[in-house]
Amino acid sequence: MNPFDQSARYAAKQLDALGFLRWILLEVFLHWRWVGWLDTQSVPFPGEPERRSDTVAAFERLAWDAPPAAAVIEFQSRPQGNMPERLARYLLQVREEKPAQSQPRVSYDVVGVVLNLTGPPQPEVWVMAPADFANLGLQVRIRVLTLSQRQATATLAGIDQGEIARAILAWIPLLEGGDQRATVEEWKRLAQQEPDARKRGDFAGLALIFADLAGCREVWATGLEGWNMEVSQVILGWQKQARAEGLAEGLARGRAEGRAEGIAQGLTLAREQLLQICRVRFNQEVPADLVALIQAQGDPATLRRWFDQAWSAADLEAFRAALTHP
Repeated sequence: MNPFDQSARYAAKQLDALGFLRWILLEVFLHWRWVGWLDTQSVPFPGEPERRSDTVAAFERLAWDAPPAAAVIEFQSRPQGNMPERLARYLLQVREEKPAQSQPRVSYDVVGVVLNLTGPPQPEVWVMAPADFANLGLQVRIRVLTLSQRQATATLAGIDQGEIARAILAWIPLLEGGDQRATVEEWKRLAQQEPDARKRGDFAGLALIFADLAGCREVWATGLEGWNMEVSQVILGWQKQARAEGLAEGLARGRAEGRAEGIAQGLTLAREQLLQICRVRFNQEVPADLVALIQAQGDPATLRRWFDQAWSAADLEAFRAALTHP
């Protein structure tokens, strides 16, 4: 689980779920109402036995003239060529294993949405139809949203006018024009209108994470200098949990399989997440000497201690002192 996909799930479900769903499926709300998220813990995503779907939103028809619907929403840091086929398999799994009602059985009509955080657009139709085979085949149509195709300026204007939820501010660095200083300044003006200090911190923390992915972190880090990141403790908390789980999983897999490369992958993941946490926690780039020190560390116990120190240090210099003078 990388920090970008986890950030996307958090932004979608925890900041303003209804506002997010209206942003990606606005026309659906003319005829449907959102009624909540489905628990798909027992339905593994194809090819990944231990992972469930990112989000599955349940809807009811306003006119009560059709079965309920469920929208499987998958996030991708970068497009994967096999996602439409895998998603098609998952739609059928959810329909089969998560009925809306058991007695009598009522199944969801399940649809799919893919949100590409970066990368080029992808086809929205997956077809399996052998040539010259009596016109037989299978076709699945999904919605593919590529954020780089949406304009930051227009989105900020929609937020300013109340047409788009304020929580969508978290996604702005991923949009076209999200790397412009003017965009950051307008973002700050709109974010300041949020009365909840915790949400303002979440907006900033998520924006910096997504700016990393979009390759424009320097613009956002400079623009957000002085922004209070301490109120975004919830983001720091799940990043810490993801680090612990990722490191433990990588090391355990490496030991179980007797492979040195498995352990090395776990350590690499831990180092990358530690650097990411430092960027968000201290709101600046990590100096080259600290990057080199972290990248050279190969002891899991030491890395775990450094993570704890990253959470507790008052600033980057205090963190440096903890690493160099334990």
